[in-house]
Amino acid sequence: MAKDKFLLENYTAISPKPITGIDASGKSLKAVGKGDINVYTTHGTIRLKDVLYVPGISRNLCSAAPLNRDGYVLNLAERSGTIAHGRKTIADVVYHQNLRFIDGYTTTTPSAFLAAKRAATQANQTTAKSLN
Repeated sequence: MAKDKFLLENYTAISPKPITGIDASGKSLKAVGKGDINVYTTHGTIRLKDVLYVPGISRNLCSAAPLNRDGYVLNLAERSGTIAHGRKTIADVVYHQNLRFIDGYTTTTPSAFLAAKRAATQANQTTAKSLN
């Protein structure tokens, strides 16, 4: 699910579809469109198909089922993981503040992605030091 319509290629409007269970207040949001998103990583590109556009969602979400449907395999450990297609690793999965994220970028620039990755790595190292 995407919060930003500009991320979606091949966008098409759909009849509003209620989406429940994603808002902390219990409020139902509505998907009003769908499209495809490319996620660029240091290993390659993941093309997410038929991603729902949900105005009002707080962040972009990706579930495992569509990735599996399109032939991707998720290998998740407690604090890390990878996404593979065939025998090739396509993306790393990073862990931050109890959430897992695909380590990549969408329509931002590669330099912005690398800067954000460095900042996240530093934050994770600081957190790990404070736990020791």
